[in-house]
Amino acid sequence: MQRQGGGVATLQAQMESLRLQLEAKISGLEAERRTMMTAMEELRDDRTTMRGRLLEAREREREAEIARARIAADYKILKDRVLKKRREQQRQAQQATPARTGLTFTSLDDIVSLGDPFMVRGGVQ
Repeated sequence: MQRQGGGVATLQAQMESLRLQLEAKISGLEAERRTMMTAMEELRDDRTTMRGRLLEAREREREAEIARARIAADYKILKDRVLKKRREQQRQAQQATPARTGLTFTSLDDIVSLGDPFMVRGGVQ
């Protein structure tokens, strides 16, 4: 019987040792779980931050595209104004040129006489 009593005591000691090992393992796993939960929360926060930044970047990109479209439209308007003004100036210059020519040279003789000192207005002297 003593042998059985010693065997029971040994079994109880082994069970206590196993219980302590399991508690230590459980405690370690719970600590690891808490660490992982903290890491997951941080990742969720990072994801939320990144989503916010992505939305802001998309908004800035959209605003930049709108600004580019406005600039292109303004450029076209200004270009059209400059071209219109240039055409108007050319038209006015063309209209003014014949009038000046008409006043300066009244006949072909006037043009021919420019280089000849013996020519007078209206013919040969």
